[in-house]
Amino acid sequence: MLYCGLDFGTTNTKAVLLDESMRLGGTVSLPIGPQEDSCRLSASIWLEHFYRIIEHFQNAGLIKNEKVALSIAAQGGSFVILDRQFEPISPAYLWTGSSRKETVADLERTFGMDRFYKKTGWEPKGWMPVCKLKDWLAACDDEKKHVSAVTTVPDFIVSRLTGRPVTDITHAQMTGMFDIHTRKWDREILGWCGCELDWMPQVLDSLQVFAEVKVRGVDVSLITSSHDQYAAMRAAGVDAVGEFMLGTGTAWVLNGKSDQPLYDEKHFSIHPGCDLVGNDYGYIATMGAVGQGYDRLLDRLGVSYEGLAGMEAEMTTMPVPRYAIEMDISSGSVSEETKSPLLSMRRYMESAGAQVRFLLEKLDKIHDAKKIVMTGGAASSGIWPAIVAGICNIPVEAVTFHEMTAYGAAVYARMAMGGETSSYNASEDQILRFEPFRVDEYNAWYQTRQRPILERKNENDR
Repeated sequence: MLYCGLDFGTTNTKAVLLDESMRLGGTVSLPIGPQEDSCRLSASIWLEHFYRIIEHFQNAGLIKNEKVALSIAAQGGSFVILDRQFEPISPAYLWTGSSRKETVADLERTFGMDRFYKKTGWEPKGWMPVCKLKDWLAACDDEKKHVSAVTTVPDFIVSRLTGRPVTDITHAQMTGMFDIHTRKWDREILGWCGCELDWMPQVLDSLQVFAEVKVRGVDVSLITSSHDQYAAMRAAGVDAVGEFMLGTGTAWVLNGKSDQPLYDEKHFSIHPGCDLVGNDYGYIATMGAVGQGYDRLLDRLGVSYEGLAGMEAEMTTMPVPRYAIEMDISSGSVSEETKSPLLSMRRYMESAGAQVRFLLEKLDKIHDAKKIVMTGGAASSGIWPAIVAGICNIPVEAVTFHEMTAYGAAVYARMAMGGETSSYNASEDQILRFEPFRVDEYNAWYQTRQRPILERKNENDR
């Protein structure tokens, strides 16, 4: 038996193939390519990538006569509307796009911010499928009679392979139309949207084999799919309270597990959801576009990523700040920017590290913390993971394996087939471990200088 995990992102599709011993057999990455509209694309690209990945592993001699257990992870909030032949009758709407502001305002007015948040795990937002679907139905009334399904990325592919759309609970709860407490599609929200219950896919809330298909001559067992953040947590080995994954892409998010849904009823920065394993819950705690802000800072300073590694070595000798750091992630600016490029970059990193600690305190998890697994761009830094470890006083594992999410999907496939769970096990150059350093100095700076600033911003942000 082989285990295949696919990760459909906004800019590329990645996949891994593992053998029975969970050894990495091969990887592949396919770019989405430029689109006329960065917030929409043709859903046929998703299906094309699916077939190309299977063909790639076949042509490489990695799939011969073996059966493949396959699970799909994907971006949450992207969807496409299908007709009775499961052909798209709408563009594939990506989560990066937004609905009309009036639609979001109507959703909030109808259900109330707090009630909707408690029910779905998210406050009303324009990226949500529920809002964009309402807009589409209002604008395309003639097409409504042809609708048979509203599908996210995995269920679109599944519908084309099996003739029935099947999704998972971690994707369903990203649509804004799913109640995370009843674990069912919410009829009241569907009614507001103008969506029929019959259009919504079957929702699986546990790992299982739900279909057997042939793909390009390969016998494939289709396994419950997953939202990309949950698959990445699985790969990172985030299995219990006290373990966290810090995703450091364009936006930074802190993910973890809990035995009950966690909420931030004042600022809506914590987004709870059901997990696929056991009866546990996961959460996605958002920090904003920290990575994008850092890119803007580097651009303004004229620093390239190629030259960054050598400069970071010089940063290690810089002292811990003695003053509060004002950071604006929208512009990528820090209060020390005028003094030196090196100091600006270091202070930006420290300000971001303080935000991680502040979020852990908001979650009331700082004292339970055992480790933070850092993934994404900042994990490749030689100093940023160490700074986070020092400020939070928590060991950090920085993982630079780019197919982590696809790996997590493959682990889900193995678990569904009765195998043991496992986290990503790579060579030492792909997992770097950072122990907390300068803990007393960082704690004094955080408590007396930086935390008061974060508290003030927190009070003003709602």
